[in-house]
Amino acid sequence: MTDLAPRRTAALATGQAAIDFTEAWLANRRLSAHTRAAYRRDLAGWIGWCAARGLDPARASFVDVNGYARLLEDGLAATTVARKLSALSSWYDFLLKLDAVPANPVAGADRPRVDRDHSGTVGLAPEEVDALLAAAAQAGGRTWAAIALLADLGLRVGELVSLD
Repeated sequence: MTDLAPRRTAALATGQAAIDFTEAWLANRRLSAHTRAAYRRDLAGWIGWCAARGLDPARASFVDVNGYARLLEDGLAATTVARKLSALSSWYDFLLKLDAVPANPVAGADRPRVDRDHSGTVGLAPEEVDALLAAAAQAGGRTWAAIALLADLGLRVGELVSLD
């Protein structure tokens, strides 16, 4: 990891500084490769939005974040917008700990309300899971074990195939 100390007062809008801070932030979190890639895209979207407006992300305010969030809400699900803003807030918290920004602008921003007890993702009914497991058992023990892990633990396929 690069030494970020000399960059603490540098503008984040300079591409390499933003990339270095993002990579340092990701390196300090326990995340799957899939989540890291999503967070990189989330940060790239924010930094690109700021660049298009001539705004240094280190000087962004909650008003700027609100403007970005309203743009995201035009076409994205509330859960996606909430995840993007959560990633952005975590990034700014990291920058705040490094004294690279004076405050976290996402902290005061409006975020979409997300019901954590409800998901738009359609899952299988219990009888469908039973039928799937029965079919997998016919295919063999490894197939059944893979399907059982996916069904019972809710693993992503990428997580399953990376198991040893």
